[in-house]
Amino acid sequence: KFNENQVSNLAIGQNTVVWSTGFEKCASSDTLVIIKNIAVNAGKDTLNSCNPIIELDGNIPNIGKGEWSFIPNNANVTIDDIFKNDTKVTFNDTATVNFIWTISENGFSFSDTVKVQVIETKVADLGINKKITTQNDVLQLSSIGDNDNISWTVIKGLGIIDNPLNIQASVSNLSASDTTTILLEDNDNCPSIDTLTILYLKEIIALAGDNQEICG
Repeated sequence: KFNENQVSNLAIGQNTVVWSTGFEKCASSDTLVIIKNIAVNAGKDTLNSCNPIIELDGNIPNIGKGEWSFIPNNANVTIDDIFKNDTKVTFNDTATVNFIWTISENGFSFSDTVKVQVIETKVADLGINKKITTQNDVLQLSSIGDNDNISWTVIKGLGIIDNPLNIQASVSNLSASDTTTILLEDNDNCPSIDTLTILYLKEIIALAGDNQEICG
């Protein structure tokens, strides 16, 4: 019975071993092909990334030469150095791309694949700062764009946020002639922050009283 431990110094790729038994006219032989692989690891998948610049993490070849490629081959990405195991990749558009780390030696190649997904970054936008003059110390808050998972916070001045996890929140208890700065943070996969400063000027209503009739 053939024991593979009896074979040493195998070359990378295909090795042909002839196994013979018997002697002279009674000799018999058989051929065995042994493929010696190279360990290849392209690293862990990166999903739902907000950062368009990703650092790949292929293993360093103990033998042979490594090279990166990707599919689909028309993806709008740029690889800094296709021969560097931990090279950086720039996504010029949102996409899901499979990067293939291939190590070649002795005419044979061995590969592993890692998936990278870059998604669109939402931008929190509260618009311009506001100056309000009103008898009511409540201001309805709103955000421009699609914010599915947000939080409002007063970071300066007075004010109480009603329903701070709702995009249509309001702020009350504003202080007259004072400024209140409010922070909106979009807590989706791609965090984004914007601030809004409010100057509340309480409306003064002049009351002169009832008309008077004076006899002189």
